[in-house]
Amino acid sequence: MNERTRLYAGVSFMTHATDFADANLFDVPDEEYFEGSLTGIKAAWELLHAASKGDFDEDGATAVVRNALQEAADVLANTNKGREPNRCGAAVGFLDAMAGVLADAVKSWNFRPTLTRDIRGYEQCAASLVDDMKTANAAFIESMGGKPTAKRKAVAHV
Repeated sequence: MNERTRLYAGVSFMTHATDFADANLFDVPDEEYFEGSLTGIKAAWELLHAASKGDFDEDGATAVVRNALQEAADVLANTNKGREPNRCGAAVGFLDAMAGVLADAVKSWNFRPTLTRDIRGYEQCAASLVDDMKTANAAFIESMGGKPTAKRKAVAHV
């Protein structure tokens, strides 16, 4: 097996072997459930500590956290929850810790400006995409001589 290397210095559970294409963003061991839960909580602490120190730029931190959450959720969804040691406990511990941090953060953080900015950004992006599609469709129809195709005429007469 290839030797795995940390993707980020302060985060032990995000690793890769030869390149970033083979990254494992929730690289935790198979453990009994409660041991694994503690591992997951420690993983959340590592990730949040690295983010709070500025180990990732703002956009990078968002992507890193989102990807770690997704990987942990995938582990939880796809792991046989039997009695054999596995990564399920770590996923639960990680996701619960992250949810707890978020719940605590929203009590003291004014999230409204950030989410308002995000909503406006997505609305503007969607409107721009619709405008681009309208322009492309109009150009296509114009390139066709502004006339419906024979197939559309046939369907219209049915």
